[in-house]
Amino acid sequence: MDELNALTQEEASRNGVFWALYSDSTLDTLSASRGANGLLIIEQASLHENSLLPFTGRASIPGQDGVHSNLRLVSVACASTSNGTGLKISQPNFFGLLDAMSVNRHALYLIQNEYDGFHIIPNGPTMTFFIGTWLYALAWSFDPSDLSTRAIFIDRSRDCYAPFVELLKRFLQYTSSPALLAFVTAVHVTRFDDTTTSHELAHIHFVAREIGYDSRRHVKSGMKHDINKLTNYHQLIGGTLENIANKLRHLGLVDSLFTFVMEDPTFSTPISGTMMEGMLVNTEYLRRAVPVLRSQRDAYGEYVRYQKEQAERLSEVLFGLLTHEDSLININIANLSTELARASKEDSSTMKAIAILTMAFLPATFFATLFALPTLESETVVLDI
Repeated sequence: MDELNALTQEEASRNGVFWALYSDSTLDTLSASRGANGLLIIEQASLHENSLLPFTGRASIPGQDGVHSNLRLVSVACASTSNGTGLKISQPNFFGLLDAMSVNRHALYLIQNEYDGFHIIPNGPTMTFFIGTWLYALAWSFDPSDLSTRAIFIDRSRDCYAPFVELLKRFLQYTSSPALLAFVTAVHVTRFDDTTTSHELAHIHFVAREIGYDSRRHVKSGMKHDINKLTNYHQLIGGTLENIANKLRHLGLVDSLFTFVMEDPTFSTPISGTMMEGMLVNTEYLRRAVPVLRSQRDAYGEYVRYQKEQAERLSEVLFGLLTHEDSLININIANLSTELARASKEDSSTMKAIAILTMAFLPATFFATLFALPTLESETVVLDI
């Protein structure tokens, strides 16, 4: 593993595209610490990147001998550039942050190459975990000796940090569990996808209504279609299918996260009885919600797959309409060429120009007309034009 970690760091150091030109960034942070009296202290702050290393250190609570569990979270935003995606933090500070958090360097490889899915990485006495979604990535370490969690939130494409933290704060009483961030991510991704499903459904219904496509899989006859609008509709449904594909990927991720929550974690070093008890008690509270959430996920998955079928059928109909409209345009061009030839049959120079024009358009006209024949229509999609 040391060899792989060294290789990862060398590749990351050479990859100038990944590191945007930021060296003076301020990052959002969250800390949660529970003392011996059970009191939970939560703090949120924006820190300069040069002040992150002290923030990730061991927690302390004034007036108390020790901390029974603690969590530190740092959010690093992404910036899109003409050369790719970069992190809004300097490379030395990001490397230092990984080391201070005891996050295995393999997580750097997963972050840099924008991996998805759930990954568990052995890292000596601590464990490193990585979650990648199309919305954000999350890498964290868990130290069983003091039940501490150190996490980095990578906001990939949307401003997801604030809503993620608001959800996380509802479950911070379970900071002793190594599965806390996996559980919160599963809940957050599921709820995010739920709230956006209505947008995809609205797009499907809107396009179907605009082209006259009904529940019997027929397109109303006699409707006039503008090829530019059809192209826009096809692009809209294409984007809808892409979002649905991301949601189907999330379903598999959520399932693996719930499986992790339900399993007992294993660590390479012994854990004291008090620490083990606190960890298991906190994890058990999270486990109680998993059966209900899994049932919700299964029902949602069936609906998303049905929605995918709707969008795919509509995409086929739009392709058929586009082909038909394109063939009509080419046929009209061919007819126009014929009329011009008839009108100019006495003019030999004009006839030559018409012949060249007709030969240029004839192949496209032939193939467009061929694809518009009724015999090539799908058995499941009927274009009644």
